[in-house]
Amino acid sequence: MACGRSKYAQNRYFRNLQRNAQRALDRATTMAFANEVNDLLISLSEVCEYRSRKPMYSVAVLLAVVLIGFLCGENTIKNIETFIKNNPDTVNMYLKEAGQYIKDMPSDSTILRALHDIDCLDLLAVINEWSYRHFQKGHRHIAVDGKAIRACLKKCFGGTHPPYILNAFDVESGAIHAQIQVGDKTNEMGELFNLLDLMNLDGAYITVDAAFSNAAAMRAVLNAGGHMILALKGNQPNLTEAVKAFMQDAQSNTDFVQYWEDSDNGNALHGRICNRRYALVHACVDDLLKDTDFEGVAHSIGMVERYRKVIRYDENGQKCIHQDIEVQTVYYIMDESDISVEEFARYVRNHWAGSEIIHYTLDVEFDEDMSRVIKGNGMQNLSLLRKAAISILADIKKKTKGMSFHDLRQDIRDLGGIPYDHVLVFESTDDECSKTG
Repeated sequence: MACGRSKYAQNRYFRNLQRNAQRALDRATTMAFANEVNDLLISLSEVCEYRSRKPMYSVAVLLAVVLIGFLCGENTIKNIETFIKNNPDTVNMYLKEAGQYIKDMPSDSTILRALHDIDCLDLLAVINEWSYRHFQKGHRHIAVDGKAIRACLKKCFGGTHPPYILNAFDVESGAIHAQIQVGDKTNEMGELFNLLDLMNLDGAYITVDAAFSNAAAMRAVLNAGGHMILALKGNQPNLTEAVKAFMQDAQSNTDFVQYWEDSDNGNALHGRICNRRYALVHACVDDLLKDTDFEGVAHSIGMVERYRKVIRYDENGQKCIHQDIEVQTVYYIMDESDISVEEFARYVRNHWAGSEIIHYTLDVEFDEDMSRVIKGNGMQNLSLLRKAAISILADIKKKTKGMSFHDLRQDIRDLGGIPYDHVLVFESTDDECSKTG
């Protein structure tokens, strides 16, 4: 043939062209001005103005500029300044949806001064209210975990340890509920009570790591209107041994114990084969916890048995299963007396999956660990804007399966953010063409 391809190769070539064109269209429509983006840009105008004289740039504009930079793939204030000055039309295309327009783009020093002085609690309230409207729906699972900002190590506390931000975020959507900076004279447990004061739990389930495994944390969550699942670790040795003996005796009676196994048991995932078995007991738990700190607070006990085989490859690239089996048993304590074993299994697995995704994205994609902004409220304000950007990108990512956060940000940057009304017009025109064709 003239083109040098067989008929099969030509058909495959044109199918790939058609598939790529459709994928580009899907990217363009899903990365348009979605409702949640417009709503957030408008909501930023509710952040209080801290300057007495009328400034050249409002607080809402400066915060919106940083958010636009994060969505378009920039990670530092200096790079955001360069991006917005090279792409003023793109920035104003975003801003006009919120009723804003600026002729001269702000400098990095102007943006930094604003981030240092803007009240982080005020910004948190605005972002939290926005995320409730768009992401936090239905049955809520909130994970609480701390994260260090490593690059600020030499700038604070004499270089002994980096500052920490204690986060509470929705596991399914990644939307932020609350965050608070951990003081240099306290720890994550000490700030948990202050974090709960910033949240509206309303029946949400809270999962934490071992640092919060004590009765005081569970009582605080219950008083705030939520439920809690705690892992028993080395800080509760006597109670852990008592729960272990109790579960061993209870497993002999199937009427007391509910069991559950993961659907992906035995499948190779992430270079290993895992089998998880869950057990849950409600009966006689109150008698077990009598005269302990959890008396009258916890009413259920759970157990997770994990069996892991590591997948190895030989010199010929052939897969072989490593025969050494890693066995781990973890015991949990819960306040609810009617939670099902399926729900218990979902909360335990999703806690670490959600934490790793959020923290991994912040460090790898947004380079949060490399940020050296620590003056005033700058560190917390930047962290809030990064998490708001992650919520938006994660919502887009659900519609474009198989795309990474990096690809999404680059496409948003290249496409320039197609206005949402243009997409609707384009879609209707496309439908009319398809009908007439």
